[in-house]
Amino acid sequence: MEERLSRDEMYMQVAEILAKRGTCNRAEVGAVIVRGGRIISTGYVGAPSGFPHCLDIGCKEESGGCIRTVHAEANAIAFAAREGISVRCGTLYTTLAPCLNCARLIINAGIESLVFRDPYRDLEGIRELVRAGLEILRFDAWGRLIRFFPHFPGYEDICIYCESPTTWGGVEDVVWKKCRRCGRRQPHE
Repeated sequence: MEERLSRDEMYMQVAEILAKRGTCNRAEVGAVIVRGGRIISTGYVGAPSGFPHCLDIGCKEESGGCIRTVHAEANAIAFAAREGISVRCGTLYTTLAPCLNCARLIINAGIESLVFRDPYRDLEGIRELVRAGLEILRFDAWGRLIRFFPHFPGYEDICIYCESPTTWGGVEDVVWKKCRRCGRRQPHE
């Protein structure tokens, strides 16, 4: 008998299936918002309702991205808002880490944690979520769910052991880093 999926794995797989509905040629992205152990909203990348899709007329690229589409996270938040569903205290699962604008929507919507699979082309969205105090988790290449505290030079992180703001010492190898405050080694992302 196969091992039962964890809820995190299930929600991420739902996001992966939603991504296949996406209508942008550049990226397939899906998002799921969960609260209280239940899916309350979903979204995928695509043109606004009633507008032509990239699949039909091509992408409109500007600054390295398609501006014809609404991102999956924004669509999931917009659907919940339209239907009067509160996403406050929820968790957002997404196949791609959010851009800066989507990160700001996530913060203002009151979502408390983010789980993502693949990194976005820049880390500004993740930086904004870290500054706002959201819990950030990532599925790594082996399917393990890990707490994600990206190391930004000159930026204070949170140690996963002592939970206090800290700066990182030198990386001992490619997998571990050492907290300067408590001295404990932890995974280096």
